[in-house]
Amino acid sequence: MEKSSSSNRERALKIMEQIEEIKKLDQEMAESTENIRVARIRRLIGEETRLRRINNKKAKKYTQEALAYDIGMQPQNLSRSMASGKISDKTCKKIAKIHPRYREQWLLGYDDEMTETEKGIADLKEEFSAENNLIEAFRLLTIVSGFEIEWAEFGGEMFDTVATLKKDGKSISFSHKELGDFLHEICDYMEFRLIHKMKSTPM
Repeated sequence: MEKSSSSNRERALKIMEQIEEIKKLDQEMAESTENIRVARIRRLIGEETRLRRINNKKAKKYTQEALAYDIGMQPQNLSRSMASGKISDKTCKKIAKIHPRYREQWLLGYDDEMTETEKGIADLKEEFSAENNLIEAFRLLTIVSGFEIEWAEFGGEMFDTVATLKKDGKSISFSHKELGDFLHEICDYMEFRLIHKMKSTPM
């Protein structure tokens, strides 16, 4: 009984240590997000000054005090929040509403794209990256299957007819849309076959 009781105490202590470690990590993550918010508000203030002076070099500097008044907050309260790193979701959302050029998710520290333009570019890059991976897989499959593949290029970029496959004296060309549709058909078929294989495999 003593051994069992001792073992239970040890397990309880380990669980308590793990809980404390999780709390510590949560706190560090929260502090990191708060510090990001402070940095991004400061960047917004700097950006607003820069944008105002593009058309008027004598334009007044946009300040933290001015931002506080814009969002209906006492300057000293915003100053305290900035100094402590405690920037609430509500404050970030108010700033995004007053300054719609800056994305709410960016101010909150949830992603890295400051404006909708930057977000659009990031999304396109991600889309192209996924597409490039599919194209590379397609290229390898055609080579393994004994096809010759030629990419139509102009200035280093692919245009209307993006690929031509040749085998046994015959050829077929793909436009950008046709190739995209074909690649997604391959992916759908592969997913279907894998799911079928998983279902037919005994547990």
